[in-house]
Amino acid sequence: MRIWRSVLCVVLCLSVVLGTAIFFTSCNNTGGGGVDEGTRAEMIEAEKSKTFQVMRSGIDRSNTENPVVQAMDEFEKTYGRKIDFVTCGYDEWTQKVMASIASGSPIAVVNGSEYEFPLYAMKKYAQPIDGLVNMDSEHISKPISDLFLYQGKHYVAAYQGAGEPLIIYYNKTMFENEGVDDPRDLYDRKEWTFDKFKEIAMKFTKDTNGDGQYDQWGLCCWYQWVFFGGAAASVCKINDEGLFELNMDNNPALIEALEFLQSGYHTDQWRGLEGSDIYTSFYQQKNAMLNEFTWAGNTILKAKEEGQFAFDVGAVAFPYGNNNPDRLNYCFLQGFSILNGCATPYSAGALIDIIVEKMSISTAEQQKELPEDWVSHYKELADRPFNSSMPDNAIDGGKTLCAAVGGGMNIQQALETYKPVYEALIKDANVIPTDKVEHDFTTIDLDFTGGSMEGVLKAGEHESLSVAIEGDCLAAKSDVYAVNGDLDLFKLDKAKYPMWGYKAYKVTFEYKVDEIPADISVYKFTMKREGINGSMSTFTPDASAIGAWQTGEVTISGLADNEALELVVTASYAGNIYLKNIKVEEIEQ
Repeated sequence: MRIWRSVLCVVLCLSVVLGTAIFFTSCNNTGGGGVDEGTRAEMIEAEKSKTFQVMRSGIDRSNTENPVVQAMDEFEKTYGRKIDFVTCGYDEWTQKVMASIASGSPIAVVNGSEYEFPLYAMKKYAQPIDGLVNMDSEHISKPISDLFLYQGKHYVAAYQGAGEPLIIYYNKTMFENEGVDDPRDLYDRKEWTFDKFKEIAMKFTKDTNGDGQYDQWGLCCWYQWVFFGGAAASVCKINDEGLFELNMDNNPALIEALEFLQSGYHTDQWRGLEGSDIYTSFYQQKNAMLNEFTWAGNTILKAKEEGQFAFDVGAVAFPYGNNNPDRLNYCFLQGFSILNGCATPYSAGALIDIIVEKMSISTAEQQKELPEDWVSHYKELADRPFNSSMPDNAIDGGKTLCAAVGGGMNIQQALETYKPVYEALIKDANVIPTDKVEHDFTTIDLDFTGGSMEGVLKAGEHESLSVAIEGDCLAAKSDVYAVNGDLDLFKLDKAKYPMWGYKAYKVTFEYKVDEIPADISVYKFTMKREGINGSMSTFTPDASAIGAWQTGEVTISGLADNEALELVVTASYAGNIYLKNIKVEEIEQ
């Protein structure tokens, strides 16, 4: 499983982080697919006095085997200038991008994916790359890059192999033993449909030990929203004005996808899992089929080489619904972008050209380890790409809707329930970018010795959460957030203690805890506006704070917003916490 999957659990927050607005004037002249090399050379020379920042999450510049690192090395040698590489983990990506924009010095080159676009283009966080990047290069994937078109302009350069289709990997031995047609044959005959897939999946869904419970299933998978792909469905769409628009009413493709999802997860339960890992469940033949993106192919074949299983594996597209006559395929999408307002757009374009070439070659090398028929099938599917996360990144990708339907909620009821929720998110996403406004900030000093909680509000809705003054401190207690994950504890009333966008803050405090329930216990300090997440900073309690007061400090920055914001403190797999002498100061930039 590729590490990109770890990002999926936090992407829910990503679309709402971008609900804020800032405007920068584009610094390039857009044009056709090619690049004027004379102009580029002249402009790169003019940019040499300016800092050229590049960020690619999850890589180390010292790793000379990485194609992006190789591209940066080649650029520095070719153009005689240094790259200021920004180290970034996957979970820090959004915060660092937004912080650079808010500071007025946007990073030049960043990796971009389906989770940021078209939102980044609409909000003017990114700029068109036509005329800066050679979009006519043989190393550019035109079908994938064209999915990143917004108002007729490209915003992401996708290399060959950047679009990774959703694949059904299947146990050929189980299919042969059950006397079921090979899925690739069904695909070739255009019979690989939702109905046929369901029929086949049910054949493999069994109670093999007679205890009344299924212990073998047709399919194992992790992601629910990818079921939209088979029907070419999405919750939202982009209208002619380039704005997000809800697409839930009278949408037969969406209904078809949700019906298929509910059949697998709830009604017929042909989607199941032994344990918590889809690979292990598949290897143990608890499932006839495994659903993942193409990055799973190398993982599966390596496991076979290591002796984790012995059966032969086939690969085929995700099945198609009646509302997808063109047989479009859900693809994970990625590439490289240029942030709007950066100081070095021409250097950025030249570097992306090199990155695209290196990444294309690297991808081709990796595919040599796969069966030729898999590689040709991957390419065929990627040439007919589809991705629901792009129109749906104004909301939450449709994940909460899918979870409700997969859990058994009536589909019409689920649509009615989430329609107003999604309408509110779309309204925020469609806010027209505005110029930055400076607001004065007054240092916040919270001293609870007087027993007053004025300006401090309970944030979570769980009935067991208690937020109250105990002596000279604020005590946040609950019996649920130690095991149930994130829970908002308390927030500062923005009417009394407003915090403002385009600023960085330092929060200092004294704290103690009753216990540290887990190695992953953490508290999160976040600036929010009406539920819209901003910059987040995490704080991990020290063991020395169990029953004894210690000092803590976090910094928060990067939220681009002209509105008053509130500071919210959240607990994740944590215990009771006591805080006093909370101070919030602006960091001068």
